[in-house]
Amino acid sequence: MTFRPIVITVATDPSTVPFERHGEPITLGVMCPRGAVQRSDAWGLTDQRGRPVTVQTATLDRWGDGSVRWLLVDFLADTAADSPSYYALAPDQPGDPGSPAIAIEHAGETIRVWTGAATFDIPRSGTRFLSSVQVNGIELVRDNAVVAEDSSGARYQFVVRRATIQRAGAIRADIRLDGDLASASGEPWLDASLQMSFFAGLGTMKAELSVTNPRAAKHQGGQWDLGDPGSVLIRDLSIAIVPQCAADADVWGSIDHSDQMEPAGSRFAVHQESSGGSNWQHDNHLTRHGRVAARFRGFRAVRAGREVQGLRATPIASIGGGDRRVSVALPRFWEVFPKAIEADSNGCAVAMFPRAYGDVHELQGGERSTLAFAVCFGRDTVTAEPLAWIRSPLRASADPAAYRQAGGWAPLAAGSSHAATGYEALVSTVVQGPHPFTE
Repeated sequence: MTFRPIVITVATDPSTVPFERHGEPITLGVMCPRGAVQRSDAWGLTDQRGRPVTVQTATLDRWGDGSVRWLLVDFLADTAADSPSYYALAPDQPGDPGSPAIAIEHAGETIRVWTGAATFDIPRSGTRFLSSVQVNGIELVRDNAVVAEDSSGARYQFVVRRATIQRAGAIRADIRLDGDLASASGEPWLDASLQMSFFAGLGTMKAELSVTNPRAAKHQGGQWDLGDPGSVLIRDLSIAIVPQCAADADVWGSIDHSDQMEPAGSRFAVHQESSGGSNWQHDNHLTRHGRVAARFRGFRAVRAGREVQGLRATPIASIGGGDRRVSVALPRFWEVFPKAIEADSNGCAVAMFPRAYGDVHELQGGERSTLAFAVCFGRDTVTAEPLAWIRSPLRASADPAAYRQAGGWAPLAAGSSHAATGYEALVSTVVQGPHPFTE
């Protein structure tokens, strides 16, 4: 069966002000027709000018005959501010143009990741998730930790029990730290894990912190209400990073897409209390006491001593400058409220469950909560403003014809006239059928 190259379109979010990107990490899944690709290790990617681009692939699923069905694709994309970019993916094509690749070294109790722009040392145990970060031989991190406090004031810290290399290739490496939030005496309180991703040629680390309440919910009276005896109440849960230059470095901050990075004096802080939408006091947000804990709509910020109020923040905080700069951003700040970020002479802190809220935070028995964040060490070569690409990531999509050819959307035959007919029939059934959603 002849394999037609899969065209991948990479474009900016049309709802935000566009800007150029250079080497932004892209990850997407593509589907292959049954029997078309028997092997999975010889893929090539070319840009719209026909130039080879380094690509990293991993087979996620296979058809019954053993051929590749789903493929995970990683590469670094360039786009202009005002137009999308196009890439073509095909098997058995000449590939690697010799761009920087990731190298991983096992150094005793440390896993060392070299990206070409920075060297990251990840400990296999202990209370730090980064034991060292160097850019051009300069150490950028003095300390870091994940810390928490419960409703009674007891304090806990993330303790790493195990480090695992989950994926490693030319473009991306993923390392997972597993452990728990434990008291000073070592008693576990919450299960915790930190997934970190590193990229060739970049000093940026993308991460996801997950915390899980391992207790069983009681469901007294058959109810699934808040306030269950199996829940834990959290006053604060934050990620703290202290750069080497923090004590005497300048602090910078940007509040949202329309706000340029500006000097923030001695402190930059943003607290997103509620969604910023008109229904911010809706009953969906009731606590275990049957009240809405959010005290105001949207966010409040402080920069250079000035207070700012608004609806939806997507902040970026920076400490220092040049190769010594450390920047932090959250990709979904206002969407997963409440959230907070703060940078000052003591370092930078990102709050998954911020202390500055109208109530403690409840994590039910068996419930897991995840916070995504990114830290750039040194200069950000992807965008002119550090980590602007994190809060407004590129959108990558494969040609719908590729999925139709692979049979991924049968029986609607996406992209054809039959698809339109089938779609209309489906929607009509939902709206006007014997059991519509409106009932």
